[in-house]
Amino acid sequence: MIPHTNLNIPANGTLALQPGSYHLMMINPKRLLTAGDEVTMTLTIGSDNTMTVAMPVTKAMHTSSEDHSHHHH
Repeated sequence: MIPHTNLNIPANGTLALQPGSYHLMMINPKRLLTAGDEVTMTLTIGSDNTMTVAMPVTKAMHTSSEDHSHHHH
């Protein structure tokens, strides 16, 4: 897993967020989250645009090559 602070999406392009590919991971959330919960996040798009989205919390899916045990989902 490679952490990214920015993802560049070309004009009229798309980026899918999904397990095993690009995804969002909350590190040290303010409350305990469990699969089935929903969180609201504000994404910054460009230098001055934001988008607020509601996202489901899902159970982490690991492959044998990934070790996220130090993360708190």
